[in-house]
Amino acid sequence: MAEVLSILDACVPRTRPPRVLTFPTHERYQSTLDRVDAEFYLWQGPGIKAWDARFSALPANHVLLPYSDRGPVLPPGVRPDLVLSQHAIQFEAAVSAAEHFGVPVLRIEHTLPDGDLTSPSGDFNVYITEHQRSLWGGSDADPIVRNAIDTEFFCPPAEGTPRNPVCLSVVNDWIRRDAVCGYTYWKQATAGLPTRVVGDTPGLSVAARDARELLSFYQSSQIFLCTATHSTSPVTVLEAMATGCCVIAHRIAATEETITHNETGFLVDTPAQMAEVTRRLLANPQYCHQIGLAARRRVVERHGKDRFVKDWDTVLAQALKAPWWRRLWSKSD
Repeated sequence: MAEVLSILDACVPRTRPPRVLTFPTHERYQSTLDRVDAEFYLWQGPGIKAWDARFSALPANHVLLPYSDRGPVLPPGVRPDLVLSQHAIQFEAAVSAAEHFGVPVLRIEHTLPDGDLTSPSGDFNVYITEHQRSLWGGSDADPIVRNAIDTEFFCPPAEGTPRNPVCLSVVNDWIRRDAVCGYTYWKQATAGLPTRVVGDTPGLSVAARDARELLSFYQSSQIFLCTATHSTSPVTVLEAMATGCCVIAHRIAATEETITHNETGFLVDTPAQMAEVTRRLLANPQYCHQIGLAARRRVVERHGKDRFVKDWDTVLAQALKAPWWRRLWSKSD
């Protein structure tokens, strides 16, 4: 039946936005899909994280489906045109749903592979950076859609507003994710320095109440520290740069693709280097301000939402045409 419905759908020109079945995954990222010409239906069930409104409100083109342990409960008359998997742990469920409805699987990963390069591909695959695509073994033909920031919302404070001489970091579950987010690195780098930590980390910090409070933390902090040691493209770095914060980041491929050292931020290799650069910049707020202005220009140019939305509209149009039936053929061999 799924194959028949899929064929019938293909024979009728679509006059509505595509319907995408996906999962609550990364609220900050998914909130930037609010202007994409599509309807996103968020599957809720066992093992699937809930949408956390502290990190972002649910966009108008997203629908939270009722919780169910029997698969996605779509509204009457609604059938997805595509299933979007955003994490390896979702992929098996995404494929099962795609086969049930007879539609393609679009796969995007927000992380880097953790030593396992055997993860299967979707019918269409998209990546966040060239480095990430290379590590996942993607094809050069697979599109890159860089993370986007709402630079109208994430903006610098009013001209002349002083910033506090404090070093901001925004990380969730930081202590438990020390191996990839660099909590120990941060402790060594910031010993004796004024710090502010935002994020849901038991025993250390709490998340901002909402996006507006998060914005206030960025706008009032002179420096932003990123100690991630294993990441694709940290959204918090882009948010900090968009608000004119002076960013100091541990040097990895992701931050090198985002920051031009000594022009739009600073890259360091050790906690000791981070501490030295931070002390020097705290003593020179005017220089921090100039770096922050350059950082914002970079984000507006490369990570603005207009470009992001256009890229996602193109990706969805391509993914809808992906030959999903090849998966069924391979199973019958």
